[in-house]
Amino acid sequence: MDFFEHQDRARRNSKKLTFLFILAVIGVVLSVYVLLGLAVTGYNVKMADQDKNIDLIALLTNWQILLTVGGGTLLLVGGASAYRISSLQGGGQVVASSLGGRPLQQSTTDRDERRVLNVVEEMAIASGIPVPPVFLLEEEGINAFAAGYTPQDAVIGVTRGCVQTMTRDELQGVMAHEFSHILNGDMRMNIRMIGYIYGIMVIGFIGWQVFRIALYSGGSRRNNKDSSPIPLIVIGGGLIAIGAIGVFFGNWIKASFSRQREFLADASAVQFTRNPHGIAGALMQIGASPVHGEIKNPAAPEFSHMYFATGATTMFSGLFATHPPLEQRILRIEPRWDGKFPKRRSPKSVVAASDASAEKEESRKKKIAKGVTILAGIEAIGQPTPSHLSLAHKLISEIPDAIKEASRNPYGARAVLYALLLNREPVARRQQLAQLEQHAERGLAKMTEAIAAEISKLDEQHRLPLVDMTLGALKSLSPTQYNGFMANLDVLIKADNKIELFEWVVVRVVHHHLGPPDRSRPKYHSLEKVSAQCSMLLSSLAWAGQGEPAAVQSAFDAGANALNVSGLTLLPPDKMRLSELGKALDVLDLVDMSLKKSLIQACAECIVADHQVTAGEAELMRAIADSFGCPMPPLFPPGS
Repeated sequence: MDFFEHQDRARRNSKKLTFLFILAVIGVVLSVYVLLGLAVTGYNVKMADQDKNIDLIALLTNWQILLTVGGGTLLLVGGASAYRISSLQGGGQVVASSLGGRPLQQSTTDRDERRVLNVVEEMAIASGIPVPPVFLLEEEGINAFAAGYTPQDAVIGVTRGCVQTMTRDELQGVMAHEFSHILNGDMRMNIRMIGYIYGIMVIGFIGWQVFRIALYSGGSRRNNKDSSPIPLIVIGGGLIAIGAIGVFFGNWIKASFSRQREFLADASAVQFTRNPHGIAGALMQIGASPVHGEIKNPAAPEFSHMYFATGATTMFSGLFATHPPLEQRILRIEPRWDGKFPKRRSPKSVVAASDASAEKEESRKKKIAKGVTILAGIEAIGQPTPSHLSLAHKLISEIPDAIKEASRNPYGARAVLYALLLNREPVARRQQLAQLEQHAERGLAKMTEAIAAEISKLDEQHRLPLVDMTLGALKSLSPTQYNGFMANLDVLIKADNKIELFEWVVVRVVHHHLGPPDRSRPKYHSLEKVSAQCSMLLSSLAWAGQGEPAAVQSAFDAGANALNVSGLTLLPPDKMRLSELGKALDVLDLVDMSLKKSLIQACAECIVADHQVTAGEAELMRAIADSFGCPMPPLFPPGS
């Protein structure tokens, strides 16, 4: 199953979840309607004359009353669900903060925290997504989670027990599992589950309030024979029961969806790292711990389906288990496991074990010598391989420490991106630095110039990883800082009165990941309706990688044949404007995910028509994949 199939599966599961939620809400509406009917008729029997009794059947079949009660209940449940989902619109940081997490600073000198940050950074570069912020939960239990709507707003959460107990191999297995959830579209459905169950819970909450009002007001009504708290008690108790039953089935639905996704994420982690002992060892350490994966924060049960391991237990833990038993997960990864959990490690033994696993990891990476071609990169979208992880490790290790440190904080990250865009021509370069002296934060111009001198010594293949490394830090910019930063980028790019391909790619990638999130739904279900944009896309790629008209036509034809859309035409070079390509990509982003797969495959065929991939083509391909919401791993071979 590839990235696009995972996305389709996630959408199908989301539709199933919505359908089941609608059924649950319909059940709640009918239950509330029947409850009110029983309460009204019961009260009437007691208070009115027999000849004025209200007929229950007639009451329940009154469509006006049904619409009123049903509409009110739907509005209540739907409104509560929408409110809870909107409260999580801030992405994964909202979830992590709700659980008491604090963001890890990239400048940390704590050995355990540094190890986690390094692993996450490698995983992100290998996956082709921005490095996500990492939040630490001061919890003894061994657990982790990924939260957010998209890779752009995702965060990784990890407990103190996890960072102190896991070796580097095991941490890598855990993080690969969480990155699988990010790449496979599971996070959005996790947020929806929270909102849906919250909406049903509101019925029970209102029931408790009605019940309390009835009890507290009972004493004042004792002298009034015409007024009795019993109907309110019945209504309140009934609403509590309805809410409890609704939550029961909601949690059952949540658990049934979550268990299969955990097996899938475990398998993806093994595929990513090619090291089953890593994730299996992590699961064994959870089994060996006296507190297992428990998270004690009061908000933990609401987010139970997001964790790496079971993080909260309830009265119905067996029925509502969002994770398969540890034993089943381990046996699927290591069928020969003897069923015995190892002794719990001490922090000192973790350091020694981490050093040993680091040596094994280096040895394993040296054995992975397979090149990462453009077509391999296409196949690995959303499913990075050990080759990509090895390549990411190599690229990061080759970047000077001073540049890496700068890219990991908001101030230095801006200098790194400015440095990537500095012109080699002296006149334009002086103009760019003067702009930074005037409009950027104090000292950034000098820092930019110093970093540019170091970047000039690096190969072009390090440019995109550097961009990815800065994005995590730049997410903390305020709106005012972000606007100023983007304005400076614009001036740097226009200093020589032309826009280079790499400059356009940088702005496109940065805006995609740091700008307002795009939650547009698919609008086009056929590429025939966007053939003009397809022509612009393939023409841009053909002209970017070729010089001779015959070679350009050949590259275009290769992409057009793979796409199989009528009316595609190679556009002349004077029509090739990056601004027009940007507009075309915005339109093509509105096609179905399955069609995006065809588009990306056609782009790949266009690029490899001459049997080579230039740095410009690889960078343009990354911008295209980013625009389509498809995280693309790096495309350069490790030996380059």
